[in-house]
Amino acid sequence: MNIFFDEKMRTFGASRDGLLWGGNERPLPLFLPSSSVQSFLLRTKENKVGPIIGLLTTKRTGYPFIGNPTRYRKISRLLQEQGGFLYVFTPESMKNEEIHGFFYSIAQKKWIKSQFPYPDVVYNRIPIREDEQLTSSQYALQAIAQKNIPLFNPHFFNKNDVFRILYQNKKLREFLPDTRSANSVETISEMLKEYNAVYVKPVDGHKGDDIFTVEKKNNAFQFQSSIRRLTFSSEHLLSSYLSPLLKKQRYIAQNKINLNKQNSRMYDFRVLMQRVSTEWLMTGFGVRCAPVSGITTHVPKGGSILSKATLDKPIDEKKLTSLSMEAAKTLEQSYPALREFSMDIGRDVNGRLWIFEANSKPMKFDERDIDQKMLCNLVATFFYLSKFNEY
Repeated sequence: MNIFFDEKMRTFGASRDGLLWGGNERPLPLFLPSSSVQSFLLRTKENKVGPIIGLLTTKRTGYPFIGNPTRYRKISRLLQEQGGFLYVFTPESMKNEEIHGFFYSIAQKKWIKSQFPYPDVVYNRIPIREDEQLTSSQYALQAIAQKNIPLFNPHFFNKNDVFRILYQNKKLREFLPDTRSANSVETISEMLKEYNAVYVKPVDGHKGDDIFTVEKKNNAFQFQSSIRRLTFSSEHLLSSYLSPLLKKQRYIAQNKINLNKQNSRMYDFRVLMQRVSTEWLMTGFGVRCAPVSGITTHVPKGGSILSKATLDKPIDEKKLTSLSMEAAKTLEQSYPALREFSMDIGRDVNGRLWIFEANSKPMKFDERDIDQKMLCNLVATFFYLSKFNEY
């Protein structure tokens, strides 16, 4: 069924009376097509057209919405090609029975502002953790839940919570590094007595921000982050340096794993998991490599992308998939609205796999085949959750 957008009136309508759209099933006004009208082909379920997908993000001064507009455009285009429709909105744009947002016009190659019904499905892409905790964002998420509109993904992960959940699964314990809350220097000191080196990560961190390592070398202690390397001759001096650092935010500490290396550079696997209907799928995985003497494989922190074919040691993909699937099913039990996430999984020198962290709002993958499959699975999820997949 075609719906139409009148550019002069900036409203949507249909050429047939009695049609509804959106999660709150608003009536589509009746009007005839004209030269100033764009048309969109949507699927029809009885007297309802859709699916209408709302992508939730936030805004900044001078920008109607933030995030990755190029990414949003790709999702919108793919969805339109299959008979769906997407608009981008922010918490402030939600009114009683309508939402003010933006849709992408393929014909005009630009974002256009209009009014929409509440969506059939909400895709949470609020890109900044602090923004998600704002009162306006929490109010929006609650309003969506009260209207029983399917939403994913629900929120950013907390590293402490993720490891606590995974640790409860006895099948996963052997694949988890020793992970402890690092609210004081004492925790790091205790771990250094058991392990020669520890990683310290912000509980709410992402993209490798503010990660550092502490390593015991002879009678000295070496501190390293992505921007500096310091050596302390005593534990007291180390403690004096770390104490104010640990007060700035919450951290976890993990024992450092002796990862396998390629050309003297450690690497790990970036795994993408998605649940389209009732089953989890490993959409794909890539290899991320740290700089020489670097501490993280994150590309924004100097890491790089490796081809799987270049690795000296072959990858046991069956083993990697099995571990990832078990982790997905375990996290789903605590986060029922989880539909996609990525994981950093390392492989040590003995071939053992280790789950380092998980991200509930995965970024685009640089590997084109994985990224395209990711987009296709995402759109298929929209149709499934909106129940327009059978039409």
